[in-house]
Amino acid sequence: MSETKVSSGLQEKQSRSSRETWTILLDYAGRWRWLIWISMLAAALSTVAGIIPYAYIQQIIHHILQESPDFPAIIQLAWRVVLFFLLSILLYFISLSLSHLVAFRIESGIRSQSMERFMEMPLGFFKNQASGKLRKTIDDNAGLTHNMVAHNTPDLAAVAVFPIVMLVVFFSYDWRMGLTSLFTILAGILLIFPMYSGKNRDCVHNYMTAQEQMNASAVEYVRGIPVVKVFQQTIYSFKAFREAIKNYSSFSLDYTYMARKWMLLANIMVRSAVYFLLPLAIVLLHRGEEPIEIICNLVFYVLFTGYSASQIIKIMTIGQGTMQATEVVNRIEGLFTHPPMSYGHKGEAQDHSISYENVSFHYPNTERDVLSRVSFEIPQGKFVALVGESGGGKSSLASLIPRFYDPQEGCIRIGGIPVQDFTREALMNQISFVFQNQSLFKETVLENIRKGKPRASEEEVLEACRHAQCLDVVEGLPDGLDTVVGGKGVFLSGGEEQRILLARAFLKDAPILVLDEATAFADPENERLIQAAFRELMANKTTLMIAHRLSSVVDADRIMVMEAGKIVEAGRHEDLLAQGGVYAGMWEDFNTAAKWRI
Repeated sequence: MSETKVSSGLQEKQSRSSRETWTILLDYAGRWRWLIWISMLAAALSTVAGIIPYAYIQQIIHHILQESPDFPAIIQLAWRVVLFFLLSILLYFISLSLSHLVAFRIESGIRSQSMERFMEMPLGFFKNQASGKLRKTIDDNAGLTHNMVAHNTPDLAAVAVFPIVMLVVFFSYDWRMGLTSLFTILAGILLIFPMYSGKNRDCVHNYMTAQEQMNASAVEYVRGIPVVKVFQQTIYSFKAFREAIKNYSSFSLDYTYMARKWMLLANIMVRSAVYFLLPLAIVLLHRGEEPIEIICNLVFYVLFTGYSASQIIKIMTIGQGTMQATEVVNRIEGLFTHPPMSYGHKGEAQDHSISYENVSFHYPNTERDVLSRVSFEIPQGKFVALVGESGGGKSSLASLIPRFYDPQEGCIRIGGIPVQDFTREALMNQISFVFQNQSLFKETVLENIRKGKPRASEEEVLEACRHAQCLDVVEGLPDGLDTVVGGKGVFLSGGEEQRILLARAFLKDAPILVLDEATAFADPENERLIQAAFRELMANKTTLMIAHRLSSVVDADRIMVMEAGKIVEAGRHEDLLAQGGVYAGMWEDFNTAAKWRI
């Protein structure tokens, strides 16, 4: 997908209507979505039931103020007040119960469906996304939808019902008092508008962006603490995290200071002004009228205006909740603007040769090709090495075999079949890869190794450890294979971890191997053991190795030298030395460096 398409997709999401937002959220609820309509119906009936008691209260006050109060009628009216209030509470309880059930389903749906969509994304997608941001977008944002769905959705029914009923009631008894009460509510609504208009229109977007930046910076900072301590760069490394915190704090405080005056004025107008304005309206507009009627209506309008104010405030919060929900949906959907990776229906190939045919590739949202019309072939069972300067495209080239990304031009084949034609399982079953930056999960060594073959027996795992030259490491652990890596102070060196990862590759026993700087962090002793394991692991397998230490590739069937995304030399070690080209210069530099002594 081009950048233009991605950009237009994001703009469409940002202009998403409230109806679209609700539709997408309810889709996450699956088969439970229909409950929301029952919830809204119950809320609408609750609103109507909650208004009826005020009419009875007005009649009760009228009876009480008569010279001869009809107490049986008053008691009967009082019971009706209690009955309808209880009915309103019961209906609202039913509405909230159902809306909460839907809200929890939406939360779990967002998390589970997002994980399923993650599984369909190219592996390279995760290299371009900060893990803190992903967690915040999926986990925290799923939680943000809860309040809006659970509480705001029932109030949506009030949006359709209450304003109409309120207007009818306001003008049913005394239009002058009704107009005064309506003025206080409308004034309160107008006073809240500045909080969400003009430059404050994007407040929810900016607030959530600041939160994501802070989360991402926090995760990256915590992960980098060991490096920070080693190089004594605490102040400088903390700068990005500190700036993210300051940005979040500054925005939150500035918006709070701006909003407090409008919220204060709105609350005064909606909740308190009626107590002053209604008596004033009586003095100015009700001269010479029956005192009993005036008092009855005054008490009624004071009570009903207070109730109306609370309902209107609930309705106004729906707008804020909808803005937040739209932003949440935009961010979740925005993660998946990159098209999911499609797979074919082919099973594993019989021939495990690899061929690149005029492959050109650039990373998403960039234009510069990191690979340019690269073509070569690795026959089945052969060992091919990639060497060259950093940034030359070696890792990018290797990452296209397991489809971390797909090239924009050209084709990559396994056994003559394009990699896109395999099923996901078939493609992954054919490839084992060991990278320099892989790490172990905080699980037992047994479960870490079993990632290569989940149903493997303990005997098979131990055999893989023996081949990977790490049986001594396992035997030296407190609980052997059942030792939790990283738990109770059990940590492994980089070289030991790499040998455990090699055991995983041995256990999987895939016919194709991709090795990317697999000895980068190993000390000389571990490197010797890893190299011995490599020789056994690569036997009869199609192998592509990326290496900076040229000593590990001298036995390769073919060595390819890469510069600026192109293969500039290719051949066996002896042939390349005889050419006296780029590789010969690299070999000379490598041997010179090997003789250095500190």
